[in-house]
Amino acid sequence: MSKRLIPFAQPLITDEDRQAVMAVLRQDRLTDGLQVRAFEDKFAAFCEAPYAVAVNSCWSALYLSYLALGIGPGDSVICPALTHVATAHAIVRAGAQPVFVDCREGTADICSLLTLQRLQTATAICTLHYAGIPSGIQSGMVYVIPRGSFLPDGTPLTPTLVTIDKPIIADCALALGARWQNKGIANYATISCFSFYPSKHIACGEGGMVVCRDEKLAGEIRKLRAFGYDHSNGYDVTVLGGNFRMTEMQAVLGQGQLRRMAENLAWRGRRFRQLTELIESAGLGTVVTAYCPDDTSAYYCCTVILSDAVRAKRNRIQQLLLAAGIETSCYYPRIVPSLAYYRDQVGYQEGQFPNAELIASGSIAFPCAPHVSAEDIEYMAETFGKVIEEVRSER
Repeated sequence: MSKRLIPFAQPLITDEDRQAVMAVLRQDRLTDGLQVRAFEDKFAAFCEAPYAVAVNSCWSALYLSYLALGIGPGDSVICPALTHVATAHAIVRAGAQPVFVDCREGTADICSLLTLQRLQTATAICTLHYAGIPSGIQSGMVYVIPRGSFLPDGTPLTPTLVTIDKPIIADCALALGARWQNKGIANYATISCFSFYPSKHIACGEGGMVVCRDEKLAGEIRKLRAFGYDHSNGYDVTVLGGNFRMTEMQAVLGQGQLRRMAENLAWRGRRFRQLTELIESAGLGTVVTAYCPDDTSAYYCCTVILSDAVRAKRNRIQQLLLAAGIETSCYYPRIVPSLAYYRDQVGYQEGQFPNAELIASGSIAFPCAPHVSAEDIEYMAETFGKVIEEVRSER
């Protein structure tokens, strides 16, 4: 076991952040107060959107979004097969049915494999900005390949650009700072949901944010996060809400990190590009990158799709990397429809989502956050090459 350790994620909490939290602890109000309001305002400005509502997790942000949109029993929501289980759980908890779809070959984006039939029958679409890379489902448009995507002579059908007139809910847990056509990623979906889990761009312990452009939707989510209280006309409860509030400590911790986001993203971009060049020039795998030249990733991590020769040994590769002091991850180790809770409900069969299954079973995510130095990147690439050679030689 190497004495060197490069963690996959490391919260970047400064002494100034700690002092700000201690100052809040000396105040009377510890939850849903002035610091939360300030964090919401600053976060909305960063996202170039008019409204932001702080909650206690990204899952809560997704769940409350469905409630605010009136999505529930009898409704269906298109959902990526390759995503965190929280993305699907929020749909189910709201009472709706997730309709899982595959991603495009070599990417994790669902935009090109939605069918016309599913678009016509679904109530809404949940998209994922995988590893911080902007999805192609933006601005109410999506590329669709119809069922039977080949002509009689075997010629593939050309994808069709279709306008979406359904709500788009974006899971932006890994995508803070991503941009599409030179605008913040939250400008395009009906509602965008962010995470402040310890491994994310901003780490508040827990926490989430709902970002939208509709004042009525934002107001409804504010009510839902606090038991349904409506103070517009005295004291009343108008909806069945719950306790999804953010604390003042989380909010002040988030504000400090938000001030450093430009530096954070620039660092991630440099390390991502450095590692991508080293890995691909050595033929060690294919890095999942932005799909369009105008897109800007949030560079959450560097996901490498392994070659056919070593893909089956993914877990062994990760073990050897960890022994060398390199902590890696997988986004995501299994597709959601294959998990026990969903498998029988959706009638999942292996091979049903081939592109998503390939990434889930045959990719490795390397860190590229600000705690990773240029020297660390060189060490990771060099060690990765040695590990690949080792597993190739194993019987």
